Amino acid sequence: MERVARRRNHENDNGYSKEKDKDPEFVHRESVLTVLMNESLHIKAIYHIFVAILIMLFLDTVIYDIVERGKLNVGIASVVYGFGDIKRAFKIWLFELTVALIFYPGLRIYATTRKLVKKSAASCQLLAVVGVICLILLQICLIGVPCWELGRKHLAVGSSVAVTCEMFRFAMKICAVAGDCIPRCHNDQRPLPPFQHYLYFLFAPTLIYRDSYPRTKKIRWGMVLFHFSEVAAVVFYNCFLWERFILPYWSDYGKKPQDWWTKSRYSNYYRAWNRVVSSWLRDYIFRPITPFAGRPLAYVTVFFVSSVAHEVILALGFGFFYPVLLIQFGVMGVMLLPLTATAGKRFPSIFNMFMWLSFFIGTGMLWSLYPMEYFARKNCPPSENDSFFIPKSWSCPKIVLKPNWTFENPFDLNIE
Repeated sequence: MERVARRRNHENDNGYSKEKDKDPEFVHRESVLTVLMNESLHIKAIYHIFVAILIMLFLDTVIYDIVERGKLNVGIASVVYGFGDIKRAFKIWLFELTVALIFYPGLRIYATTRKLVKKSAASCQLLAVVGVICLILLQICLIGVPCWELGRKHLAVGSSVAVTCEMFRFAMKICAVAGDCIPRCHNDQRPLPPFQHYLYFLFAPTLIYRDSYPRTKKIRWGMVLFHFSEVAAVVFYNCFLWERFILPYWSDYGKKPQDWWTKSRYSNYYRAWNRVVSSWLRDYIFRPITPFAGRPLAYVTVFFVSSVAHEVILALGFGFFYPVLLIQFGVMGVMLLPLTATAGKRFPSIFNMFMWLSFFIGTGMLWSLYPMEYFARKNCPPSENDSFFIPKSWSCPKIVLKPNWTFENPFDLNIE
């Protein structure tokens, strides 16, 4: 069962809800994908297509391993390599969890102190300033230490991405609890949640804090195991793609020049594809900023925060800063919002096709440019100009045109 937030107010096509006084309501229901899988034969057919592709990739990898290597690998080597140094990753995660747990006693101390000094307005203001500073320092510690640790010594891609995502998840959880519980320390209308509930929220599949959530009467362990098997399948799916379509073409990048060029409505999407994160951005960034800065600047802020967070995850995961996703999401995505807001409603079929075309092109660029940079840094000889922020694939190997290259008129139909 997926805990989802259903809005009571109407949400228009061009942005977040205009009615800011309505809070999302958590209801007990199956996830949208579960309902579609159970009720739509078309969605189930698409799911079966991807399962068939996974099976074909598995069989292709088995045959390739037997013929080329003489032993079976079936993506296990990529999994082990991708999640290398798991002990160090686990230590970083434990630090992140510890910082998140420290917030709760800090909240209790703040509430108790507030009650003691509530008769003094100056003391209350001073306490509020100290509380905000402590919260900021806690978040800086939660984000800064893992970033410094990963920058000091790079982890494997999978391990780095895992601990970085957990870093942002804990930071967003703390913001959610702070936004809901700190006002309680001021008016004493609602008690603070017990530690058990705070601990549950840290691992609950939501970023919006509530004192209670709808839950099933019993845990459906069969569904839990099924979805965990799907997660494992997705991991191996990506490993098969990595081994069969990335390594053969990009693993030698940087060792020698490759003439690779000779080889043969958005706003709705951004809100709908990840409702958990979009709800957090709406409640804790978009809504607080809109009354002071207006909706356009609030939109830009939401995209900026989200794109920077995604880019930090990739930069720490790969070990270099290459803002391809930042430009696609934070620049092109923002530009396409107003362009598709009106035209997308008038011509939904055309712009739906345009949206998917842009996704395929963008994904292809991500799957090409990031591996090129990754293997360029791995294979190219080090130099004094190497930098975390300057792409090495731009200079190694040197990209040169073919000898005596000239432009030919493609409309010249004269045949000699």
